[in-house]
Amino acid sequence: MNKTTSLVSATPRQRISLRGFLSTLAAGAVCLLVGCSTKEPEPRYRSYIFYENNVASAGALTIPLKMPITPKEPFYVISEPQIADLFFTDTVACEVGPPNARFPSLLVRLNARATSKLAGDSLALMGKHIFLVVNGKPVGMHRVTNEIRNGEIFFHMQLSDDPAKLTRAIYELDKDLNESILIIRKKLEKK
Repeated sequence: MNKTTSLVSATPRQRISLRGFLSTLAAGAVCLLVGCSTKEPEPRYRSYIFYENNVASAGALTIPLKMPITPKEPFYVISEPQIADLFFTDTVACEVGPPNARFPSLLVRLNARATSKLAGDSLALMGKHIFLVVNGKPVGMHRVTNEIRNGEIFFHMQLSDDPAKLTRAIYELDKDLNESILIIRKKLEKK
């Protein structure tokens, strides 16, 4: 008895298996001949930390205020980004404040290099604000009341006036920023 099976006498299951094998083999050959390229994903969100500035300069960004803290002016002026997202280690959606008055916030953690810069800068920023800007849009603010030595900044978020929508938006932004931070970190490791 002949143990080899021709394609004609093979069972339907054997034919499917053989077709799958041949398809995979052909795809592999094309990949080797042409060259497979897997494009690395780009971060969807780019975020930066800006400092409040007293003087409006050319190209300065102004931020209208809808935060709990009422300023003397109707807007803040910030000039250029001070800390880029490539210095972020991660973000965490959380709630801060006393038990009876908690509000949703976003915690941004910085790496050692950015923590050192912020610790030095925060002394000069006493009483001013630090802003989180994502994809060119200001989304959060932190008022500097003491030196920031641990590299952790809690931002009061300005994503929605509705508390339920705000909490949901912060959790979504947290997830998206962490995905982007991971992509940026992987790209930096390859360099």
